[in-house]
Amino acid sequence: MAGNNIMFDSRVVRGNTYAAQVVTQEQERQQQVFQRNDQARQARIENKRMNNQTPPGTPPPFAGRAHMDIQTETFLEELTDRPVEHAVETQTEAFLDRPPSPLFVPAKNGNDVLVGKTLEVAMLELMEEEELAAIRKQQEKFEKMRNAELSEVQRLEFEAKRKFAEKQRRKKQEREFKEAQEELREKVAARSFAKGFLSDLHANVFEELEGTGHFYDPVRKEVSEWEAAVQHHQQQQQQQQPLTLSQQQQHPSSKP
Repeated sequence: MAGNNIMFDSRVVRGNTYAAQVVTQEQERQQQVFQRNDQARQARIENKRMNNQTPPGTPPPFAGRAHMDIQTETFLEELTDRPVEHAVETQTEAFLDRPPSPLFVPAKNGNDVLVGKTLEVAMLELMEEEELAAIRKQQEKFEKMRNAELSEVQRLEFEAKRKFAEKQRRKKQEREFKEAQEELREKVAARSFAKGFLSDLHANVFEELEGTGHFYDPVRKEVSEWEAAVQHHQQQQQQQQPLTLSQQQQHPSSKP
């Protein structure tokens, strides 16, 4: 079987092929010699062991046990190394209390069964009524807790709405205040601009109207007209005086 199995063929390389060494014919021959020598040595050791094998002895004891020597001689010997033995007696205490006697239960008849069944039904009804009372009490307690939580939720909702309304009112007031401030600034600026513009315009208009004669003082106008008339008369006299002198020089005989 080993000769036909490829796994026992020395020509087949097993393991990592990268680390495989190339075996020459001389190395293969030496390896076969070593194997034959090893097989012969193992055979000699096995034969020697079989020849020197002793007869079988007593098997080992089981777990938890031990071997001991026994007497197998023809005559018996007395064993004197026996342990000391003593006899001891015991008695229950005379004054010890006995266990209590069991209760006497008389045998039941038809009436006892009927009464027992009636009592059992009554007990069940009583327990049911107590359970219903406990359930109603728990429901009332739960209803009170629910109403308290609902009132707290409503209070919180009202508080949130009030705060939101107050926030919106404050924002509206702030917006109106800013709008009023902006409008006031615009009015002040417009008034200042109009005042400056109209002040100059008023002076210019009155100056132009006074210049064109629409606005005048009667006394000043009368004085101005009188002065203008006097100046005109004086100018006419000054113009006539040279003419008179020139005429007198041209006509001296007309002198008186």
